[in-house]
Formats: sequence, C-alpha cells, structure tokens
Amino acid sequence: MRHCSLERAERRLNRVQISMDSHETDANFSLSLKVGVTANLTRGSVNQTLLGLSLSLHLLVFLLGLSGNCLVLWVAGFKMKKTVARVFACNLAAADLAFVLFLPFSFSYLAMGFHWPFGRALCKLIVSIEYLNLFGSVFLLTAISVQRCASVCAPVWARNHLSPRVAVRTSLFLWGLALLSIVPYLLFLDTMPAGGNRTLCQFCYRLPGDPPDEQGRVLSRQREAALLLSCFFLAFLLPFSAIAGCHAAILVRLRRGQGVVDSPGRPLRVTLTIVAAFFFCWMPYHVFRLLKMATGPTPAVRLGVTFSHNLVLFSCCLNPVIYAFLGHRFRETFKQSLQSILERIGFD
Repeated sequence: MRHCSLERAERRLNRVQISMDSHETDANFSLSLKVGVTANLTRGSVNQTLLGLSLSLHLLVFLLGLSGNCLVLWVAGFKMKKTVARVFACNLAAADLAFVLFLPFSFSYLAMGFHWPFGRALCKLIVSIEYLNLFGSVFLLTAISVQRCASVCAPVWARNHLSPRVAVRTSLFLWGLALLSIVPYLLFLDTMPAGGNRTLCQFCYRLPGDPPDEQGRVLSRQREAALLLSCFFLAFLLPFSAIAGCHAAILVRLRRGQGVVDSPGRPLRVTLTIVAAFFFCWMPYHVFRLLKMATGPTPAVRLGVTFSHNLVLFSCCLNPVIYAFLGHRFRETFKQSLQSILERIGFD
C-alpha cells in the first residue's frame, strides 16, 4: 500500500512539472512551490520528508511570526515613546505580520498536494502579499538607514526636520510605492489546471492576445526577464547600495570621533543586525532567480531556489528575535508592561 501511495505521489508531481513546462510558467510562489521544486529532483520517501519539513516550517514560522510581530507592535507602538525609528519599526513589523497571516493558505496548498482551491482572486492576492512584504520591507529598511545616517552625520538637521509625523508620512509614501511595484505580479499571477481536478497558482507570462507561435514564447521570456531584473534592481541592488552607503558614512563619522547628539551605539547595532538578516534571507532568492533565468532550471539551480525560498519564509520572524536580544529599551519596556499586567490580574 505504501509503495502504491508513493507511486501515485510521483505521478502527481510529474503532472505538475509537465503542466508547468507546457505553460512556460515560473514557479515563484515561494510559499508553496519551494518543496515542489525540490520534488522534481528527488522521488519517493525523500519527497514525503521534504513535504513534512516544509509543513512543519510553515507552522513554526506562523506561530513565531504571529506572536513576535504582534509583540513588537504592542510594545513599540503603544508602550514606548513614539520616535522616528520606532514608527519605521512598527511598519516593518506590520509588513511581516501581513506576510504571516496568509501562511495558512500556502500551508493548505502544500497539504493538498499543490492544489489551489481558493480561486483566481485569492491566488493573485496571496502571492502579491509576499512581494508587498519584500518591497515594503526593503524600502522601510532603506528609510531606517537614512534616518540613522542623518542622526549621526547631521544631528542638528535631523532633530529639526525628522519627527514621528514625518516618519508616518514617509511610511505611507513607501507603502504606496510598494503597492505600485506589485502591479505586474497581479497581472501575471493566475490559476492553471494541472490534471486530475487539480489547480496550480503560479506565474504565467503569456497574455490572452499573444500569438501562439514562437513569437509568443519570446514575449513570455522577455516579460519574465523584465520582471526579474526590475525586482532585482528595485528590491535589492538600489536599496543595498543606499543602505551600504549610509552605514559607510556612519562608520567614517564615528572613526573620526566627532560627537553626535543621538548616541548611535546600541540602536545602530540593532539596525545593522536587522539589515544583515534581511539581506541574508533575501539575497540568495534574487541570485538563484537570476541564475534560473540565465542557465535554465538545472538541478543545482532548483536546489538553490528551494533553499532560498526557505530563507524567505523564515525572514518574517527574525526581526522580533533581534529586538528581544539587542533592544535594551524594548526588553525593559516589555518587562515593565508584563509586570503591570500581572499586577492587575492579581499575580503581584
């Protein structure tokens, strides 16, 4: 019975791959197809192990990300004094929380054997939330780095011009920019039949008016390349250059020993750690997507895509951990708030 079950699972995975190849789609639903990519490389019990690990990871990230980001929003948003940095931190936690709240859909997608029963609209919405998190997070990290650079290198100007109200307006602008950035993803995401009453949720770069011949395939590849390159530049290369430039300026200023109004020590370490964690989680994702475009879906590239997608999934619960371990004021405020709650309910 187990042997027959494995054979049926293998046939289902083969049909998924044939469907994906025939539609020339890019399996970038990183919340759901990361195991599916690996499943094309291996067979049998290995697939079941990878699927079980992926489902466990989904559950773990959901629990940690939900509780951790809610904690950051509660402490930094309601219990601590509102500052520019904390406004940006709350927006960053909101981006990760939105990402986490939609994980049950991808969990169900995996658990049902890569079948999407939720319809075309939710397919577009759920995957777009992932990219909204990507663009929103990197834009906010860039804003945090610029704010830290201004507070260290031009403290008088920062004190006179940077306020929580300005941070709120900047955050709204950055969210609007992130929403504009995901419009192409809404256009190309779609549901597709995969045989056996199964439906996939993935990218399809062919549009209804495209010619069915080789010209249509060329247009599809050009759109895919344009979207991948625009994502790489907007969500990685340009922000990375700005963030690296800001922190280089901060280090130069500190090495010169010039006084600053806003002490950069511990807040700077928190910012640097958050930025490092973000790029550690997202850089492999961009690298392997570009390699896939350049070399095709080779076994090594597919394995890399699988690995990078797991990092992306894990990224949304890292920031609360960083705040808990490095944010001294955050820890103290949380302890005081927790003590106050316990006293109110009679555990003093």
